[in-house]
Amino acid sequence: MKTRLLSASAVIVLLVGLGLIVSFFVFDQDEVEEPMIAEPPELDEPDEDAGAPSLELTETVVASVEGRVTRRTTSGELVEVRVGDVVPFDQTVETEDGAATLNLAESTTVELGGQSAVTVSEADDGAQQLRLERGRTSAAVGPSGDGLRVTFPNSDAVAEVQDGDVRAITDGSGHVTVASDRGRVRLSARGESVVIAEGEESEVLTDQPPSAPRPVPRSFFLRVRRPPSLTRAPATTVNGQATPGAVVLINGEPTAVDANGRFRRRVPLREGRNAVTVRAEDVRGRTQSSSVAVTLDTSASNIESNVDW
Repeated sequence: MKTRLLSASAVIVLLVGLGLIVSFFVFDQDEVEEPMIAEPPELDEPDEDAGAPSLELTETVVASVEGRVTRRTTSGELVEVRVGDVVPFDQTVETEDGAATLNLAESTTVELGGQSAVTVSEADDGAQQLRLERGRTSAAVGPSGDGLRVTFPNSDAVAEVQDGDVRAITDGSGHVTVASDRGRVRLSARGESVVIAEGEESEVLTDQPPSAPRPVPRSFFLRVRRPPSLTRAPATTVNGQATPGAVVLINGEPTAVDANGRFRRRVPLREGRNAVTVRAEDVRGRTQSSSVAVTLDTSASNIESNVDW
């Protein structure tokens, strides 16, 4: 009997012990902490009104050079430029018989023709501003940024393009012609504005509003009446006609033209043989020129004759 009680007690002790062991593992596993997982940081929501970040550029980069190209500093010094050079705002890039390509901010590329000069700056409203001092230029303006504004000396004419390709030419004395190769260009002068569509041009004569846009002429011409080859007068008259919209230079001097391209100019002469050269150029870079010799002989009889040349 005593032996049975001992056996029963042993069994009970064994069962209780097993129960404690099982309880320890079960409850201990329940209390094991889950590994900590860091929460991702909160990101600021993009401001839809902010738009893409703008590229701020206070200088012009020379992308290509043909012939001799210089920049005129604000102090008037001429410095020869090379590919990769940086031209600060408000300095003038000038070409002689060559050409240059300039890269501006906001995907704008400017090409400068021969015997031309441009000054790049930034307008108060953030738009890029190109002042065509003389000659011919073209600009390809991308859709980003605030566009490009082209101004001219001795004229209040302003050409504006947001996304397009614009061409312009001026003689520097107030005669301006602007054309569009892509997109629309607004040309304003004397309080009036016109919108130039692709393939069209508009002309601003000195102290005049823009002309109505017209297709860019397919052909280009220059006709000049030959002045007397021998004269006793101290000056001779040169007159003729060029394609409307072209600028005309006589011996390098700007010559006024009318809406039909007609021109007339008195050219001073020196005693002896004088070379007189007439050159016309249009907004697309087409040129024609003619030259003649006029002799001033104050001791000879004056022979007056006019011949087309």
